[in-house]
Amino acid sequence: MVKQLIIACVFVGSFLNSTAYAVIELAGALTQDETWVNADFHLVTGDIQIPDDITLTITSNALVQFSANSDFNNFAVDATLSELIVSGTVDIQGTSILPVTLTSNAFYCCDSKRNDI
Repeated sequence: MVKQLIIACVFVGSFLNSTAYAVIELAGALTQDETWVNADFHLVTGDIQIPDDITLTITSNALVQFSANSDFNNFAVDATLSELIVSGTVDIQGTSILPVTLTSNAFYCCDSKRNDI
């Protein structure tokens, strides 16, 4: 899998009170079990393929955003979309209090809200 790590800083109130988190760009096939944690922002820029016998775990309160009009590797049906192709297992560990959010940066033509998946 192709991963690119980008360190981003979110400034809350002032420069003295800031939180750093990692923006991880993701595309490709998983080759081993993997966990996406809530401390990172997961940006899917191409198809993610989860083969048989591989598990992707997404922890509670994690944010995963799929890039619109982007398909870094084109494994699946649509060459213009980032897709999740699952033959193995996806273990989403969200709760009603700390949900996992899967979203997209796509916009509807007449709506300024994000296109939640």
